[in-house]
Amino acid sequence: MTQRPTERFTGRADAYARARPDYPQAVLDTLRERCGLGPGMTVADMGAGTGIFSRQLAQTGAHVMAVEPNDDMRSHIEPAPNLVPWRGTAEHTGLPSGTVHLVTAAQAFHWFEPQATRSEWRRILVPPGWVALLWNTRVTDPGTLHGAMLDLMYEFARRRLGPGTDLDQTRSNADLALEYDLKAQTFPHSWTVDRDAFIANACSGSFVPKAGEVLFEAFVKELGELFDRFVPSGPAILEYRTELYLGKLLA
Repeated sequence: MTQRPTERFTGRADAYARARPDYPQAVLDTLRERCGLGPGMTVADMGAGTGIFSRQLAQTGAHVMAVEPNDDMRSHIEPAPNLVPWRGTAEHTGLPSGTVHLVTAAQAFHWFEPQATRSEWRRILVPPGWVALLWNTRVTDPGTLHGAMLDLMYEFARRRLGPGTDLDQTRSNADLALEYDLKAQTFPHSWTVDRDAFIANACSGSFVPKAGEVLFEAFVKELGELFDRFVPSGPAILEYRTELYLGKLLA
């Protein structure tokens, strides 16, 4: 069940928009201090998905091009005076040359072809050519709800995709980011979810069963039972570690 990266989230956009975490304010503060993020800056947010990080960038006053190839995901990005949904890929943005001050990719860079992406970003960036890549990485310690959630996601993914399926990237996020000579910073982050949002968060993964598939109802049922076992009442807090890789792509 192999899909092109641009198609993997079709049918998952509602769950993604509703239940994926945002990014820490400390990331935006760092971009403001290091790159001048704010009014007068044009940002291209690559693989923008449903616009979670794009909206946070736009709130700083920067002009944000939310570049997303998947129509289902991009339909969740509401246009605003300084936020423009843009159909394109990281490798072929369709943006004019020399018009972007900062390129970002939140939870997306591992889907891009690195060398074609580098060439395209060099074309559109204005010197000094800032690039910021970030990921919310799940903290899934043994015995925690988040850890049990990920185990269940992997179990159903392997049932869906077949035994022996490798669900990990060939190279880690850090390997990909550091190829671009970017410096790493890490920030703690947490996301509070009720039962429905917990289920939607798990269902937004690219490799788990989705609505309409045979395993979907069983997956949702077991997620609900898992939440009830760990959190008999009230919301749950999912812990993340936000990894930011920041640097200049242009000499």
